[in-house]
Amino acid sequence: MAGAAHQLVTRFFADLGAGTLADEMFTEDATAWTLSTKAEGPAALYRHGTKVLASLFPAGIAYTIGSITAEGDRAAAETTGHGVLYDGKVYDNHYVMLFRIRDGKIAALAEYFDPRPVEELIMPLLTAAMAAQKG
Repeated sequence: MAGAAHQLVTRFFADLGAGTLADEMFTEDATAWTLSTKAEGPAALYRHGTKVLASLFPAGIAYTIGSITAEGDRAAAETTGHGVLYDGKVYDNHYVMLFRIRDGKIAALAEYFDPRPVEELIMPLLTAAMAAQKG
């Protein structure tokens, strides 16, 4: 299981950086919790949010995995994310992601990160984009 979990988590970060998390990576009832929402919700909502996030980075976000630890049905990964936003500002962050895996798919995930870069760099762009859509 550990080898398969490592492969799944590695693929997750590659796809996350491109905003292309595939439905088949997740169980039908998969859930996600993030530090920004502080609420567990359907992973489908998380996947949608990652597409929106990726749209802010013309060249995507490069996630570098520092470590993956897997045991039983759980995996944990320490990563860094780096990208240049469409306004030219550089985004860097550190993440710890926890995964529960069932039948070779992600059944649940929890995403922890430093909220400061998100609040300072990403939220203003999202707020402006939402205001432009309404206007």
